[in-house]
Amino acid sequence: MFRFSLQRVLELKARREEAAATALARTRAGAEEARLAREDLEAAREAGALQVAARQGRGPTVGELRNAGFLLQQLDERIERAQTLEREAEARVATSMAALTAASQERRVLDRLREKHLEGWQAQQTQIDRQTMDAIALTRFTQKSAATDREHEETED
Repeated sequence: MFRFSLQRVLELKARREEAAATALARTRAGAEEARLAREDLEAAREAGALQVAARQGRGPTVGELRNAGFLLQQLDERIERAQTLEREAEARVATSMAALTAASQERRVLDRLREKHLEGWQAQQTQIDRQTMDAIALTRFTQKSAATDREHEETED
């Protein structure tokens, strides 16, 4: 029975790769949430700007313009924070992707090593089988030869 000496290490590398894949999925979801939040804020900003423009047509008061300006400024600040959060989330995605790539490469190296060991073991088993078959064939040949020699000796007597 084949036994890979580094099987436990291979299993640990596989678990590390799975954990990295899970972490990547979580960071991607976080980045997607950050992107959607930024887009929502930008849409709200655009809607606010359109409302201000619509009010200008019917003569808004100075107070309404100040209030709208203040709201737009607040939305701009929130958009900037959302953009920063989105960039940070994308950086975490890139870091998670790098970790997954490294974990995957480490596991693949051990997988290839395991395959080479398995191939070597199989070749060794094949060689042992051949030697056993050769020994059996030689024994049979020797037994047949001895039997044939005895028959010749008996017929000559």
